[in-house]
Amino acid sequence: MYREERSLLIYYLKIAIRNIGKSKLYPLINITGMTIGLAGTALILLYVFYETSFDRYHQHTDSVYRINQYSEQDGTITQHVGITMSPLVEVLWTEIPEILNATRVRVIDIKSLFQNGDRSFYQAGVAFVDSTIFDVLTIPLIEGNPNTALTLPNTIVLGEEMATKLFSDESPLGKTVTWADRTLEATAVMHDIPENSHLQLKGLISFDVAKETYPWMNNWPTSCLATFVRLSEGAALKSIESKIQSIFEQHTSPEESQYTNFYLQPLKNIHLGSSHIVFQYNYKPGNRTIVYSLIPIALFVLLLACINYTNLTTACAVKRGQEIGIRKVTGAKRKDLIIQFLTESISITMVSLVLALVVVEILLPVFRTITNRDLSWQFPINPITWIVIIGGVILAGLISGGYPAFYLSNFQPVQSIRILRWSSIHGSRLRRALVVFQFTISIALITSTLIIAGQLYYLQHKNLGFNRDKVIVVPLSGKILRSQREIIKEKILEHPSVRYVAAVSNTPGEDFPQLGASFEGMSEESEWAIAALSVDDDYMETFGAELIQGRNFSPDIATDKESAIIINQTAAAQLPWEDPIGEELHLSWLDRKGPIIGIVRDFHYRTLHHVIEPLAIVMEPFLYSKLLIRTDGTDDAGVIAAIRNTWQELAPAYPFEYSFLDADLNHLYDSEKNTATLIMIFAILAILIACLGLFGLSSFIAEQRTKEIGIRKALGATVTSIVSLISKEFILLVIISNVIAWPIAYYAMDNWLRSFAYRIDITWLTFLMGTVLAMLIAAITVAMQALKAALANPIESLRYE
Repeated sequence: MYREERSLLIYYLKIAIRNIGKSKLYPLINITGMTIGLAGTALILLYVFYETSFDRYHQHTDSVYRINQYSEQDGTITQHVGITMSPLVEVLWTEIPEILNATRVRVIDIKSLFQNGDRSFYQAGVAFVDSTIFDVLTIPLIEGNPNTALTLPNTIVLGEEMATKLFSDESPLGKTVTWADRTLEATAVMHDIPENSHLQLKGLISFDVAKETYPWMNNWPTSCLATFVRLSEGAALKSIESKIQSIFEQHTSPEESQYTNFYLQPLKNIHLGSSHIVFQYNYKPGNRTIVYSLIPIALFVLLLACINYTNLTTACAVKRGQEIGIRKVTGAKRKDLIIQFLTESISITMVSLVLALVVVEILLPVFRTITNRDLSWQFPINPITWIVIIGGVILAGLISGGYPAFYLSNFQPVQSIRILRWSSIHGSRLRRALVVFQFTISIALITSTLIIAGQLYYLQHKNLGFNRDKVIVVPLSGKILRSQREIIKEKILEHPSVRYVAAVSNTPGEDFPQLGASFEGMSEESEWAIAALSVDDDYMETFGAELIQGRNFSPDIATDKESAIIINQTAAAQLPWEDPIGEELHLSWLDRKGPIIGIVRDFHYRTLHHVIEPLAIVMEPFLYSKLLIRTDGTDDAGVIAAIRNTWQELAPAYPFEYSFLDADLNHLYDSEKNTATLIMIFAILAILIACLGLFGLSSFIAEQRTKEIGIRKALGATVTSIVSLISKEFILLVIISNVIAWPIAYYAMDNWLRSFAYRIDITWLTFLMGTVLAMLIAAITVAMQALKAALANPIESLRYE
């Protein structure tokens, strides 16, 4: 029995190979389309798997949660934040038994300067943490003991990269590192954090350093860091959230606690589940909607290839009709024919799989660059993985060949031996529907790409309320540099191309610290949140912000550095005074109380995903972290060289780094650019596969109507009329596809644009552009075959068959 089944399988494969070899064009179209579909699907699924793998490598990933907050007023949630107050952890350990352990993570907002003798560099991603971090998160050490690494004060765990930069190949254990003019002892070296972690930590500093450096962090109402907890098995989340709420209420006033609510967010959901959360330690989350929407897009692209096979196979039924009839007359049963046709489709799909794997291997480096993700393609050894892959490919083969197999095998012998009309009502309607489906998906993707490109252009060219051009940003880290900033500014201003220089704490797009603000007659417990920006008196001219009322900071007025405050229009609108100039504000953790001296026109200090919120601008030199240098743009290379020389002269121990403000702002939207690129790639793949199908169908129609075309030409028909005869039906189908695709694209893109506080309007012009583009591509594809048929010698056409 086994030998008989094996012989039958070999027989079916031989017949399949013979039939594929008879007509090389249509199998080639099918294999090409299927290869493109499988390769595209594989690449996008690699990206999706990567995005959904974030933070799942932790040993306790299923029991680790981050404590988040949301503010609610009058039943409306106004803001979600991924940070909490520092003292909360110290109470959690003792008052909630379901919490096995907890840790605080305060990522330093800016690049920090680290030194070891004459070696120095700026490093981002260093955080203040509790010694318990190793019990909550999985951070393997190369050297050192996780139980003691951060238990002593003034200690640091170095990442591999930092350890190499500071100590080369030497062991750093027991040696000292200087950070912010403070000496830290290196107690361990940790492995680099995997890229699929939302916490990209490059170094860990013991939390006592944070308490001493930033004493305001010890206040209960001040949210300033992430808190992660590891729960016992079976712990009730709602119960723990209620207990956290009670603890907060015990340590704060009723006015403060009535608007604040706490909830637990699973660690593994942070990357794709935090797009609505602000203030996440300079971390930009992924977009769950975009990631999950790529799955159906990838499957649709594969489905388009399957549709091509179905369309071409049913269209070619006329050529298989006599074969089917003869085989039925000689005793072949319907199930034998079904198996035969399915064997052919699965064979084509398996060949396509091999080619697709080669294509993926070739394109993966390019795809890594496009997605900015360290995607890897390793041939899996796990048999289950191979079973899933091969099973999926067989399923694609069954989908492709299922309808043709049952459709063709149902022909009656007499009907089959007669020449079948290609335009049989049942098959023709199905083919039209499938062509419409193909182009609906393609046009929806093309239109979506145009809308995303329009939004990206808008983001990069919108008036942000300041002048982003010709501004160089230079880090200003450490007390020594900050103490010499005026000398550095004077030196830089000597260059003829430099117009203004200013010191500043933050640049747009970063997480600005949030302060509590209150005024006379308002209790401090009822204070409202306001973002803080620290600048010097040259900031307005350097940054290009516009003061619309009051005055700027003045170096001649000593009290400006101690108490003066400038606010933006949004903050002024929330104050009870018609004219707030001269009125006093109290900013909590800065412990600053002073008059409002000016109002600046609103500018976008966060990304365009967010509306402009209240902002307080003060002069607090200890917060300065950058120099902004505005040039006239005529000699930027000379300016950078002059700044480098100034650095080497005044602060040789400090490395010199720089960037351009406009480039930094453009990088804020790298995620959106990656999305646009991905969808554009799939739009191209979809339209390519759809056009392959059109090419095959139009080629087949032209072949079937060869004699008709010859007669028409002999009777005087023009080339134009013959091209029109073959093309008009397909162009009509593409027009129908447009009408269906428009609402789909509009709905998807309208939802995507809602993630931006500032967005473009979706206009009819975008849809028109998508329509014209799709029509043009389809017309060229069909016209190629139609023109070939129309230009053929009518004598040869009449001899056909």
